[in-house]
Amino acid sequence: MIYLDHAATCPLRREALDAMLPYFSETYGNPSSQHGAGRAAKNALETARLEVATLFGVTMKEVFFTSSGTEADNMAILSSYKNRTISPGHMITTAIEHEAVLETAKYLESLGVEVTYIKPDKNGVVSAEQVLDALRDDTFLVSIMAINNEVGSLQPIEAIREGLKGKVPLHVDGVQAAGHLPVKDYSGDFIAISGHKFYGPKGVGILIAKGQLHPFTLGGGQERGMRSGTENVPSIIGMVEALKLAEKEREATSQHMAALSEACRKGLEAMEGVHLTVEGGDPRIVHAMVDGMERDVLLFQLDRENIAASGGSACQAGASTASHVLAAMGIDEKGKAPLRISFGPENTAEDVATFLRVLKDILERKRQ
Repeated sequence: MIYLDHAATCPLRREALDAMLPYFSETYGNPSSQHGAGRAAKNALETARLEVATLFGVTMKEVFFTSSGTEADNMAILSSYKNRTISPGHMITTAIEHEAVLETAKYLESLGVEVTYIKPDKNGVVSAEQVLDALRDDTFLVSIMAINNEVGSLQPIEAIREGLKGKVPLHVDGVQAAGHLPVKDYSGDFIAISGHKFYGPKGVGILIAKGQLHPFTLGGGQERGMRSGTENVPSIIGMVEALKLAEKEREATSQHMAALSEACRKGLEAMEGVHLTVEGGDPRIVHAMVDGMERDVLLFQLDRENIAASGGSACQAGASTASHVLAAMGIDEKGKAPLRISFGPENTAEDVATFLRVLKDILERKRQ
């Protein structure tokens, strides 16, 4: 199989699995237990926290382990809502965020919060000026994703952060960015991260929180009282190992991704009826619209040729609904199939060439 859906998830890298295995059957104590087995697990947990803090230039007290990027997003947004000084308050986000942010924003609207959804330009990018112009006296949070998970557009996080000057907290959905971009390009007061997007395990994430958090899962008081429930030590260990390796290899990987992206984009541009969606953006993600095809039919035909690709976000529980991202960008899906290709370090130039050949054959059969 040629796997071209790394924006959805990545395989668990061997080094991460090897790091995890001892914590299933050897160092398996509960980190909250006082005996030796518990202390060993606790030591591993806190060592992992220190490694994350070092990577992000924060303190250990600002690192919280979660079950997912979605949970991290929710904790950051809902905590910021509780921290507001003017009620009911105002929040700024974009119209192309992940559902983890948009659904939480909708929930806050039901509580009376006014939410400004900034629309992007044709390349899926919002400007720092748009964000700063939307600020009000009662704005309690700005929430912006670093890399769009559907089309790969890069948001100007650093310019937004500098423009805010610390007056309003900035929450960054860094799920597609962690391990792929320099930390400065997705740094904020809150940063949400998901392990399986950089070859770590599924079901585990990180929230970097420089701002005040509030607990939403109550119980035994783990994670310094902010997230009760026994910590998933094996997955945390595997995630942090994968993150360290991704950071170590990031520059070389970025060059490889750029070469694959360039070849893929050139091949798609040369095909009749295929239109690239954005210029620039994260080279790991190439998005196009394909004339005269239905999304599910196109993906099925690629799958029959052992090519795994996507039509957009994998986080809508399999729903075949129109993309809110494309709609916000002014792209009409009628009579077209959205196609997202997302690369990983194991992909090769031969993979790209095979994908382009198969896609061309599918489109030629369709026209015939």
